[in-house]
Amino acid sequence: MEDERHNIEVALVDKELMHIVFGFLRFTDLASISAVCRASEVTRVLIRGRVLSIGTVGHAGLGYCLLDPAPMRWRMISALASETIVHIATTPEKYDRHHTLAVTRSGAVYAFGDATDGKLGLGEGHTTGISYTPQIVSALLSEKIIKTIGSNDSVKPFIVDLWCGRAVTLLLDSEGTLYSFGVASSLGRESADSRSGRPLPLQFPAGVKIKSAAMGYNHGLAITTQGEVYSWGSGVHGRLGHGDEQDANAPRLISALASAKATQVACGPEHSLVLTEDNTLYTFGRVVKGQLGYVEGAVESVPWVVEDVAGLGVISAISAAAGQSAVLFESGRVMGLGCGELKKENWLVPAQLVAGEDSVFLVC
Repeated sequence: MEDERHNIEVALVDKELMHIVFGFLRFTDLASISAVCRASEVTRVLIRGRVLSIGTVGHAGLGYCLLDPAPMRWRMISALASETIVHIATTPEKYDRHHTLAVTRSGAVYAFGDATDGKLGLGEGHTTGISYTPQIVSALLSEKIIKTIGSNDSVKPFIVDLWCGRAVTLLLDSEGTLYSFGVASSLGRESADSRSGRPLPLQFPAGVKIKSAAMGYNHGLAITTQGEVYSWGSGVHGRLGHGDEQDANAPRLISALASAKATQVACGPEHSLVLTEDNTLYTFGRVVKGQLGYVEGAVESVPWVVEDVAGLGVISAISAAAGQSAVLFESGRVMGLGCGELKKENWLVPAQLVAGEDSVFLVC
């Protein structure tokens, strides 16, 4: 078991070998891994509610006083050692100013890393610099947005999931309200402010409730409880799926998917993926490495069906990264599109990346 655990650590540290981090095998020890966050200089693994981190000073959440500027061994984030973490998210890879947020079982939210533009949600006085250790996002409580689980207040909702973009953070509460903080262009609401360090709700039409979301560098997608998909942020290269390249400050319904009943969404830096309940995979945005399943250099601004995935099995998870898309099937197979293994080749049609029936989750 020690060798298996070591192999996982080596795979996560080696950026070339694991440019995409895929499923983990169902060994006794490894089965407790519930999340992996991967960025260009940091990696975090959530195991049994504890966060292990590896990476550069400040971004790793390990504190300021580290002798090695890029420690290549796993460390427990001591500031979170007494908490049970249930969700964790970090900035997409290929960006050197990372930030991370984590939700505890009690409903508290912690943030650390790069605080530029208020993306840590620590308030208007914390919009620059780096938070070297996790700080509780107290504004969520002080502004009566959420409650902690177990408190006497049975009215307020609590945070159930979160996502990080390049300069923005999304939080989803138990009542289907999506909050954001960071750079205004990616906040999902009409605002005269260039940035916000306070969590505020996105401006969806009245009555719309959100069940899931995804965040790219500077665009986002959200699925409603009715299966509709909204997008906002930068529209460059058609990544919002509206048939044009216009930016959208507030969430805008993707009309081409209005009746598709989406179940999952994923965002890369310049492309988007949507999975629907009938097992159809849609892609749109810019093709850099063939990650959308069609010719490199193309731009597709409306949702396009990846026909080559149809018939391969029931899809259980999708993921997107820079120049890459990946699909996990219920059988345990993982198929990839885009930048090939070790960057040797690009795949314009799905290529099998993991064989057998052992993959349990998927991370790009």
